[in-house]
Amino acid sequence: SLGAAAREYQDERLATLLADREQLRDARREEAIRLLEIFIASEPETAAEMPDALLRLAELRFELSRLSYVRAFGVWQEQPEATRGPEPTVDYRVPLALYDRLLTRHPGFDRLDLVLYMKAYAELDSGNTATALASYRRILSQYPDSRFVPDSHFAIAEDAFQNQADFAAALVEYEAVVAYPRSELYDVSLFKSAWCLWRLGRTDDAAIRFRQVLDLGSQTAGLT
Repeated sequence: SLGAAAREYQDERLATLLADREQLRDARREEAIRLLEIFIASEPETAAEMPDALLRLAELRFELSRLSYVRAFGVWQEQPEATRGPEPTVDYRVPLALYDRLLTRHPGFDRLDLVLYMKAYAELDSGNTATALASYRRILSQYPDSRFVPDSHFAIAEDAFQNQADFAAALVEYEAVVAYPRSELYDVSLFKSAWCLWRLGRTDDAAIRFRQVLDLGSQTAGLT
C-alpha cells in the first residue's frame, strides 16, 4: 500500500508539472503571436524579415488551430451522444491566409516548398482535397529537389487509390515514393503499390512486391 501511495503521489506531481509546462508553452505561444503580429503590422511588406515572420506566425497559428480543435473535440466527446451538437471542425482560415500571402507577395522566398506543403496539409485536413492536391502538384513541378517530394507523391497516390479507385494512376505515384528508400513513406508505398498491381490483375508482379514487403519486415525488429 505504501508503494501504491508513492506512485499515486508521483503521478499527481507529474500531472501538475505537465499542466504547468503546458500553460507556460501556451503563454509563450500567445506572446510570440502578439509580437509577430505587431512586427508584421508595423513593417513594410518589403522588409527582409517579413517572409520569415509570416511563416513563423503561420506555424504558430496552425498550432493554435489544431490545439483549439483538439480541446473542442474533447469537450464534445464527453457529452452524452443524445445531447451532442455538430462535431467540431478545425479552422485553418488564419494560417491559410498567411500561406497565401507568402505565395502571392513573396515568390522569391527560399522556403516556399514548405509553405506549399503546410498549405496542402491544412487544406486536406479541412476536406478541401482538390486545393490540397494542386499544392502538392505545384511542389512536384516547381521544386523537384524538395524534401517534400515523396510526401507529395504519396498524397496524390492516396487520393487516386482511396477516392478515385484509379489504381494505375496510384501505382505511378506510389512507385515514385519507392524511388526514395530513405523516406518514412517507403514501406507503406511499397505495400500499397503491391495492392495496386493486384487490383490491376498483375498478380505475379503483385506477389513479388508483397514478398519484398515481407523481406523488409524481416529486416526490421518489431515490425508487424
